[in-house]
Amino acid sequence: MNSIEKALEILRVFTPDNRPLRSVEISHRLKMNKATVNRTLIILKKRGFVVQDDATRRYRLGPSTAQLGRAVRQSLNGRLVALAKPYLDGLRDKVGETVHLEVLTGGRIFLSYSATGIRQVTVTPRVGDQMAINANAGAKAIMAFCPQETVQKGLAGPLTKFTTRTRTDADAIWKEFAEIRATGFAYDKEEYDEDVHAVAAPIFNHEDRVVAAVVIIVPSFRMSSSIESGSLELLKETAREISERLSQL
Repeated sequence: MNSIEKALEILRVFTPDNRPLRSVEISHRLKMNKATVNRTLIILKKRGFVVQDDATRRYRLGPSTAQLGRAVRQSLNGRLVALAKPYLDGLRDKVGETVHLEVLTGGRIFLSYSATGIRQVTVTPRVGDQMAINANAGAKAIMAFCPQETVQKGLAGPLTKFTTRTRTDADAIWKEFAEIRATGFAYDKEEYDEDVHAVAAPIFNHEDRVVAAVVIIVPSFRMSSSIESGSLELLKETAREISERLSQL
């Protein structure tokens, strides 16, 4: 391998969880000369692609790799948002409520677009924010259709309780995901923001893999009337139309 290939292999050894590693561990894993690994790490550290803990001497991925990751996410999100935007805006115009697009990127879910409704509602997340898989309707709709290992990883750590209604018990969330797969809809009933409800439907790509979700945001006092007005069918239709459009790419 040339120097560039060796540097890339060293960076890849930190995936998928960026666990801190000593240079000797990297050398053993890659079956690469220790001196070569050390020289490469020095260069990567200088450029911010890895950082080293002074106490443990272990390395992990640095801010430069995070910047590359953000660039990739923005590129992927940008293409999906551009494709989905007319459908999201159309749904917003039909239901009169705020519509969100939440997108799965690198195992995490981000709010990527917001079409503000005529009847505005104040919500906490902003475009670019990471969404909570135990509280946000779109994140739930996505995670319910993800591979089991992805869900297990997402539920492995402590879950944040945003309101008194937020679920933090992993077993209860697994059951909720099963219900979402059965119905095709996910709900947020004041679980992320007080007095705010949301309902979401998943979006799938050409490989039938879940990649995003369409979300309707509704104040609690309007939730029943919104469902009765046929918003659920419009939501489902919008998610299906975007999925069909993605399947043609």
